[in-house]
Amino acid sequence: MSDEPPLMPSSDPAQPKAAPRISIAAVWSLVFGVSSFCLWLFGSVPALILGTIALVKINASQGRLEGKGLAIAGLVTGGVGVIAGLFSMAFLAGLMMPILNKVQGEAKLTRQMTDMKVLMIACRIYAGGHDGNFPDELKDLYPDHIDDESQLMTRG
Repeated sequence: MSDEPPLMPSSDPAQPKAAPRISIAAVWSLVFGVSSFCLWLFGSVPALILGTIALVKINASQGRLEGKGLAIAGLVTGGVGVIAGLFSMAFLAGLMMPILNKVQGEAKLTRQMTDMKVLMIACRIYAGGHDGNFPDELKDLYPDHIDDESQLMTRG
């Protein structure tokens, strides 16, 4: 065994410090932020979360981590991605409203036409059993010829 003291890390200020590393969270924040324009929430949410985590870790690292600009860029692109996605959804909803109104109008018309067919058939069946005479009032068709009394009411 040797009598030499064990090697201790030198506290010599002339010795170079380890180079700071770039925060992986900051890099991924930017990657997700840029992808948020195509993936919307699947890119924006991770970009915002990772950007925030990266900034917290970089600020607490006392210079051992870099990438503050990347983290901020990830936060900005993620935020812009969220806003762009919301505007896109609002725009699409605006485009869909006339189509939805048209479909609802056609459904209402179809329902009214079906009710009229049921009434016509019920009147013919009634006439078949009453020497060819139609009922004096539509309520005479219920319950013998029409099961649902609401079909006798007019709908608005």
